Amino acid sequence: GTKTVCRKVVHMLQLTGVFSALLGTISLVSASVLLAVSFFLHDACEMSDIITGDFEPFVGDKVATAANACFNDTNLAEAFNMTEKVNFQQKLDEGLKQLDKINVSQSFQIVLGPLS
Repeated sequence: GTKTVCRKVVHMLQLTGVFSALLGTISLVSASVLLAVSFFLHDACEMSDIITGDFEPFVGDKVATAANACFNDTNLAEAFNMTEKVNFQQKLDEGLKQLDKINVSQSFQIVLGPLS
């Protein structure tokens, strides 16, 4: 009688030890995975908040100007202070107005006059 009860208790303790080790390992692995995922998601949110403000810490000052301009819907010519260099429409219009004032027929008559 007493030996069988003691054996059952010993077997139950051994079984409990095996289940404890198994459940402890599963709990540790799942907690580690969840912690890694939460760190990744938190860092991704923090990075996106920082990047949306300014790209310079991540891509450098030369590329950041263009990246910030594109992300903020700003003209690239304005971002790089090149509006004077690429804003040639007004100069072109002024040149075309001056062409309207020139009498091309008269200029050709000056050239063609000696030939006739």
